[in-house]
Amino acid sequence: MLDFYEIEKNITEKTRLDFCAYLTEKGIEEPSYCTDEPLDLDKYKADFAVFLDFASFSFDELSSDSQKTKLTLDVYFVRRNGESAKLKSSLLAITSAFYAWFYGKEEPCINRDFHGVVDFATISEVNFYDAVSGSTNIKIAQITIEAEVES
Repeated sequence: MLDFYEIEKNITEKTRLDFCAYLTEKGIEEPSYCTDEPLDLDKYKADFAVFLDFASFSFDELSSDSQKTKLTLDVYFVRRNGESAKLKSSLLAITSAFYAWFYGKEEPCINRDFHGVVDFATISEVNFYDAVSGSTNIKIAQITIEAEVES
């Protein structure tokens, strides 16, 4: 039986713990994590914030007793409260670090299965936003992760 709460909780915990450790090793500050209201920039004003948005679950029947669940997770990195050029440079470094962490180039990494939470995951898209709500002092990177779980 698929437990949506457990999947979201475990992916969030693995990301928060392992990616923060990875950032610390790289000399990058630890972010604030936000999961309750994706991209509520009025509520969350930290210099560096990560928003996790479990965007969707879709299902494919494989047989009468087997199903493949596809999960789409959007990870948003937000940098703000600084000079525009420095924020962009920092955001690109953070996004590159996430990519390296996700694909297991260095420890600690998630081994593309979030330590067994899903069967397989891949980054399907990365988008950068240089201005948010007309402000060039807020930069956002969006990483879309597609994951699969067979049950």
